[in-house]
Amino acid sequence: SRLFVGRARGGELSKVSSIQDAFARATEIESRITRYSVLSGALGAFPIPGLAIATDLAVIALQLKMISDIGGFFGHKVDRQAAKSLLYGVGLGTGARLAVNNIAKLLPGWGSVVGATTSFASTFALGKVIEKLFASGDPSATEALRTEFKAAEAVARSVYADQKDVIIQSQRANKSAFDALTADLKAGKITQDEFDAKVAELA
Repeated sequence: SRLFVGRARGGELSKVSSIQDAFARATEIESRITRYSVLSGALGAFPIPGLAIATDLAVIALQLKMISDIGGFFGHKVDRQAAKSLLYGVGLGTGARLAVNNIAKLLPGWGSVVGATTSFASTFALGKVIEKLFASGDPSATEALRTEFKAAEAVARSVYADQKDVIIQSQRANKSAFDALTADLKAGKITQDEFDAKVAELA
């Protein structure tokens, strides 16, 4: 589909090479999904007074890159606009969803748990649905994305329980980096895009 042809105006998100061997491809995709999900969970658990939206936007940036990576492993060039179309297709990246996450983060302790669970589960479920979409051989068949995503997200919440300790470790390991980046963002030393790019490097 033309939707998945990389176009200069959309911006390149990923430079991964296609993997022809199905088992090797599935293994690499599983690894990427887990890494992006764990980092998303760590970001979701990281409350930033007055800047909570920044971490939510960083999670979205991670999800867009993950979509592009998965498509790349299947031999597709997925630009930013195409990745956004898929993200919106499952119901992520919307203002309403971001608002819910930010309200939750206002509640000490409990808000961090909700943020971590939601960010991990949405990223993990997104990865699984996008992998299935490209594996189908018809990445333009996006009609059932939202329904499949909701089912996958329910399963992903149980996966979160198994990864909870890993997420906590990731949050602790990256706390100093998160603190420094958010301080630079708040001071205007870096843009949101630069913040997102530097966070992605931590995955």
